[in-house]
Amino acid sequence: MKVIVVEDSDALRALLCSIVTEIEGLSLVGEFTGSTAAIAAIRHDPPDIVLLDVQLSEGSGIEVMRAVTVEYPDIKVIVASNFADPIYQRYFANAGAYAFFDKSHELKKVRSALEYLASEEIVGRQRDRQSDDAAILARTV
Repeated sequence: MKVIVVEDSDALRALLCSIVTEIEGLSLVGEFTGSTAAIAAIRHDPPDIVLLDVQLSEGSGIEVMRAVTVEYPDIKVIVASNFADPIYQRYFANAGAYAFFDKSHELKKVRSALEYLASEEIVGRQRDRQSDDAAILARTV
């Protein structure tokens, strides 16, 4: 699964990117500090997952979420922010975010959510292969 990380803190972006690259089935395809570049990248080559901060160096995660919701509703957006106020949580939940975590103390949950999505993708591909194998077998019998 292709993942884009949108985070303005260099240290946190590096940490989130390392988490993504450590998980089997995930591929880091971009990292951005602002909304404009992130939205352009999403439009150019839509990822499967966007790992998103609320406050960015340019623009905000809200702008990215709007673009994803309207143009690519199947993309899973995981919000990880220090702005874990219930107002933000409700906004992103209502906008269709897959999950919202407080990155100051819930990074393990971010990792768990990413691992879950990656494992679901792997299981789905295995099911597809089994279905394909069964179809091939049925045609040869």
